[in-house]
Amino acid sequence: IIHGFILTANPVGSRFLSKKYNINLSPATIRNVMADLEEMGYIEQPYTSAGRIPTSKGYRFYVNSLMMVEKLTSQEKRSIKKHFESVNKNVDEILEKTSQVLGRITKQLGVAIGPRLSEGIFERMELIQISSNRLMVIISIKAGIAKTMMMEINSEIPRSELEETSRIINERLQGLSISEIRKTFAKRICDISGGNKELIRLFVDSSDNLFEFTQKNFHLGGTKNIIEQPEFSSTENMKTIIELIEDKNIIIHLLSKNEESDGIKISIGEENEIKSAKDFSVISSNYYIGNIRGTLGVIGPTRMRYSKIVSLVEYTANLLNNILEVE
Repeated sequence: IIHGFILTANPVGSRFLSKKYNINLSPATIRNVMADLEEMGYIEQPYTSAGRIPTSKGYRFYVNSLMMVEKLTSQEKRSIKKHFESVNKNVDEILEKTSQVLGRITKQLGVAIGPRLSEGIFERMELIQISSNRLMVIISIKAGIAKTMMMEINSEIPRSELEETSRIINERLQGLSISEIRKTFAKRICDISGGNKELIRLFVDSSDNLFEFTQKNFHLGGTKNIIEQPEFSSTENMKTIIELIEDKNIIIHLLSKNEESDGIKISIGEENEIKSAKDFSVISSNYYIGNIRGTLGVIGPTRMRYSKIVSLVEYTANLLNNILEVE
């Protein structure tokens, strides 16, 4: 029933099953079995005299117990890799390409969410005097990402004091995540005896901004393709998908659900907490830049080719890990 519905986008009847799949049962017997499945909540009849379509419960049982994952062919893998050959090692550019590739191949919404930089591990702080009252602060994290911030100071600070201040701070913050540092920075440096006291007070007062590594924007691809799916032929359904596409927060929420666990995550229809996403499924996976986690995936109607998209999302996540690998 699920394979038939994915293939045709039409409710599946007993006659279709009997002819298409060579089931050695009469249409009457198939109808009885379908009636039992409907009573158990795995399929439903959208309108009188129609065939049946899977419910969220039916898709979940299929994904957990019946689905045979389709492996990508060597040719498909080469085709995906080729899309990334001309991309520079710019994270935003790579993620933009990722969302486009996922959207184009699946004909659904391809999504890539930037890395959670607050999870990054502090590497070092560098202090550079730009003028008598301006200081450049460079904070690097181990994923190879750095943040630069200009700070106003009252007077020029001797180079030896800048070096001593940064040395002490680097020792105190070594091995901590950015989120840990934001919460505990003042406590960790309150007893420092060396360095420039005025500068250290300035860092304490500015610590929220200083150690704010905001999440990069998400990237969306395949909007044209998903709108062409049969589900969105009606005005009401078209409105639903347009609202979803336009609401960044809903998309980020859908992909970020269960983000703390690795591997493929699948959220189906009514399993989504957000009302406007009840007719959609999400297949997602994490990727990593060093220890920093980001998420990519596919959003589409519950009638999607789960067995193939699972392989595609998993392969793309692994490919991204290799491309973004920290040297």
